[in-house]
Amino acid sequence: MVVHEATNTFLHALDHKDSNLKSVTREAIFHGHSTPTMAGEFCKRINAKRLILNHFSARYMGDKSIESISIMTRIEQQAIKASGLTRSDVAAAWDFMIFPIPKAKNDDESNNGSDDDSK
Repeated sequence: MVVHEATNTFLHALDHKDSNLKSVTREAIFHGHSTPTMAGEFCKRINAKRLILNHFSARYMGDKSIESISIMTRIEQQAIKASGLTRSDVAAAWDFMIFPIPKAKNDDESNNGSDDDSK
């Protein structure tokens, strides 16, 4: 699992008419931040199984309004597209969010308790 900041992105109808994904990405990098696409691409490179996005710009309210939920869903979609992960494996975090992490199988469980690898 990767927890990665995704401070800014370009969202049509929300951003200034003179901005675009390239300019927003350039600005994010300049300030030492990332976009959801950058976070998703990183996850793909390291073969991560899950991605939690956090540290969003204050312009994304993150409240329970339909508009905020729509914006955060669009942010998640950008990371999903870039990472190749499924909808259930990418989430835009909110304060006090709980995200279940399945227990990893240990070697004993995956070998049914046997040390014999010939089976």
